[in-house]
Amino acid sequence: MDVSLIPLPTTVAVVAILAAVAVILFAVADYHGGLGSWVGMVWRIMRASDPAHRRNEVLAARVLCGWPRTARTLRLRVLHRRGRVQIPRIRRVRADATGVTITVRTAPGIGLKKFRLRCRDLADYWGVQRVVCEQLGGGVLQLRLQTADLSADPAVRARKGLPLLCGTDTFGAEVTVDLGITSGIAVHGRIGTSAFVVSLLRQLVPDPTVRCVVLDGRNPDPFAGDYGVLAGGARVAMTGDDLEGVNRVLTELVALRRWRAERMSDQRSGLGVSDFWCAGPTIDWPLLVVVVDSYTSLLARTPGRSAATRHRNMVAEANTAAVRDLLAHGAQYGIVVLLTTAESLPQQLRELLSATFAFGCLGDKAAVAALGPRIRNFPEANPSGYTQPDMATTITPNGDYTAFRVSTLPAPLR
Repeated sequence: MDVSLIPLPTTVAVVAILAAVAVILFAVADYHGGLGSWVGMVWRIMRASDPAHRRNEVLAARVLCGWPRTARTLRLRVLHRRGRVQIPRIRRVRADATGVTITVRTAPGIGLKKFRLRCRDLADYWGVQRVVCEQLGGGVLQLRLQTADLSADPAVRARKGLPLLCGTDTFGAEVTVDLGITSGIAVHGRIGTSAFVVSLLRQLVPDPTVRCVVLDGRNPDPFAGDYGVLAGGARVAMTGDDLEGVNRVLTELVALRRWRAERMSDQRSGLGVSDFWCAGPTIDWPLLVVVVDSYTSLLARTPGRSAATRHRNMVAEANTAAVRDLLAHGAQYGIVVLLTTAESLPQQLRELLSATFAFGCLGDKAAVAALGPRIRNFPEANPSGYTQPDMATTITPNGDYTAFRVSTLPAPLR
């Protein structure tokens, strides 16, 4: 076809139409994350050799295409006069084999706080396991969409676990706690805490690769208290409310933790690994479960200026330091701490506990101290209203609250 035969006005019109289409496409691409994001994403989809990586690149494209609608649906938008709508703008999208990372520029009134409130909704909307939001700088947020189960990684899958049955929730599903991924467990409440700990220990006592150490600060004779049902077990050691005796036991446990830290990675005298749960527990290297019942009687300071009170507080501080050492470093070497309390724990201990259970709490303040201020948004799971000792609330891995009833376990003791 001879181009010279096309009339000049027609040529100008065609060029103008093509230029207009290019401008519109550029504007649309910029609205949905920028032209660079689209070009880079198409290039990475073509180059991706990992199927999981390719699926996440396609997810990133779907997020870019549907972001305006997603923001409006989840109310991550600002309404101006005359009906104009402003939403946070996506500036960059990157995908890898485990998820998608999105950089977002905030809009007036739509910042970190509102995005974090919508993380669970965003995860459900995009069909991913979880969404995490962090602040990168002024007016810039980063969203991380986790699509892959981290436990599916061979390095993580090599770790063993020791799940214990806690009870059943409202829907009849089992509520469990895995000691293999737990540095420490806090059990809050004024009723039912010791019975709950006993129900966990009854599942552990028959296992020859587990040793239990019970520090019962509620009774001078631990065999006559709530833990008396465990008396006589060959793999259970118990002591009463003698603060000096508790201090000696904790000091020995800290020394054992340090001994394990020096020898565990040795191929001959240890397990040959740096993480206890990659090879243990074994009969020679058992799991140690340390029960501290309770914080008030064994770790907390008491008011007073007498010599006896000062000495007691000095021992209590030493006990607190030992428990903090076991919480901070014990999980890697096969030592797990269960700490019961009827009052708020100090920050130095609370930040090291990875699992929390709350039974009947005395008022809303105690429930918030145990489970955080977000528990006020879950009235059906607020433990301040529990009057039965077998009702409790725990925090799920995704940050929600689950109420459950403790199961009665007639496990044999040997």
